[in-house]
Amino acid sequence: GGLSFPQQVNIFGGRLYAGVPIDEMVKSIVAAGRLTQNIANQLKVMNPVDTGLVFQQLSIVAPAIASKVASQFVELIPQKITKIPK
Repeated sequence: GGLSFPQQVNIFGGRLYAGVPIDEMVKSIVAAGRLTQNIANQLKVMNPVDTGLVFQQLSIVAPAIASKVASQFVELIPQKITKIPK
C-alpha cells in the first residue's frame, strides 16, 4: 500500500474568493517590489488564512520583499490569526 496522504487542498493552484489565485498575488507583489494600494485592497477582502498563505509563499520566493512588507501584512491580517499557517 505505501503511505497514503489525505487529499490536501491545492493551495497554490486554488482560486480565492476575490477570484485572484495566491500565486498571482505573489507575482504582483514581487513585480512591484512592494505592497501597492491596489494589492493591499485585494488582500483585505481575502480570507485571512489566504492572506497568510500569500505572505508565506512570498517569503519563499522573495524573502527580501517579504521582510520589507511584513508589517503591512500584520495590519491586513486580523490579530486573531497570529501564526502564519505552515
